[in-house]
Amino acid sequence: MLGAYSNRSELLEQLREAVSIMSEVRHNGRMRTRARSQPSTSRSRRLRDRFTTDERQRMIELFELGATRHAIAAEYGISVRSLARLLRERGVRRDTAPSI
Repeated sequence: MLGAYSNRSELLEQLREAVSIMSEVRHNGRMRTRARSQPSTSRSRRLRDRFTTDERQRMIELFELGATRHAIAAEYGISVRSLARLLRERGVRRDTAPSI
């Protein structure tokens, strides 16, 4: 099987490493730990960490003023689901009844 990947050296090396790890697990019953080559650079996914209180309040105000969820989400670079969750958690509903 390793011969089939011989024309792509980076794949061949990854495959050799995988085979080595699998062999070690089979013989030792456990997998060795490997140090990360780079530290994790993932950013926080929580809206409260990504946006200030004023920014979150502005999203709510825009929705209450009639802006669509899609437009607000696009403006702030978040998913529509994240915005919907923010609105739901704050108990925000758009008034659909006509005002008299």
